[in-house]
Amino acid sequence: MASDDRYYVYVMSNVSRTLYIGMTNDLVRRVWEHKQKTVPGFTATYNVTQLVYFEEAAHPQVAIAREKELKGWRRSRKRSRWFRPRTRRGATCRRTRGSSRPSGDRADVEGIRRAGAADVRDRL
Repeated sequence: MASDDRYYVYVMSNVSRTLYIGMTNDLVRRVWEHKQKTVPGFTATYNVTQLVYFEEAAHPQVAIAREKELKGWRRSRKRSRWFRPRTRRGATCRRTRGSSRPSGDRADVEGIRRAGAADVRDRL
């Protein structure tokens, strides 16, 4: 599958667990833009810089449909899917399978680039 044939639905968050759901054809670039706040808007205003989840799709229509589906979920379902309950010391994020690193840590953009999105997706 050529890189032009990949589309991603992704979920980003911040320290206070504000969620942003989006769709792109270049995940590495888009996460970088959110982190650098290059585009004014919701994510820049609310400091949404942590990639917590993403999915890959072969067609833009599939990605758009999935984005709309995720946006239609109730807030409680979204939070239970991507976060653990808060502890006394603050938020803790759901750990990825086979990893000691929480998936809610700042997105490792270079790791996505090195491993390829398909490999990273499998770890989420």
